[in-house]
Amino acid sequence: MKELTRFYGPLTVLVVVWSFLPLYDTVEYTTDLGSHFTYEYGSIWAMVGNGNGSIAALGVVFLVALTALLAIATLGTSRVAIPTSIAGLAALVMLIVLMKPATGQHPPPLADTGVGAVAIAGLAVAVALWDVALQLSARQRARLVAESIAEAERDAHE
Repeated sequence: MKELTRFYGPLTVLVVVWSFLPLYDTVEYTTDLGSHFTYEYGSIWAMVGNGNGSIAALGVVFLVALTALLAIATLGTSRVAIPTSIAGLAALVMLIVLMKPATGQHPPPLADTGVGAVAIAGLAVAVALWDVALQLSARQRARLVAESIAEAERDAHE
């Protein structure tokens, strides 16, 4: 369906932009022994290089795949698999950001850009599912029209 392809391009740009913004606020805490620690979370690309590398690397893989699928969907496709995959990957990205895996005993609060990332991922899920619904309903309408044409031709030949 061509109606929704105009949404995928801006979503692609938004996903790329927020991948370079910090998802979490800085965490400051003091241990029982009086030691003071400050931990800053950067973008997902920065997290790959520090102690959260494995989870952040998985997040990067999901983001790259999501960006590629959004770019493909921008060109328009009649396959339901593309928007379904977009919805699944965007939901996974949203879940990872909200669950804050590998952040230790002092999980950081979401930064404003992290809230934006969750909102963008949620919007991608909604647009992709809307696209799937439109494609499936168009297929159903086409099937019903084809059946009624075939029935009318049968009736005309009788």
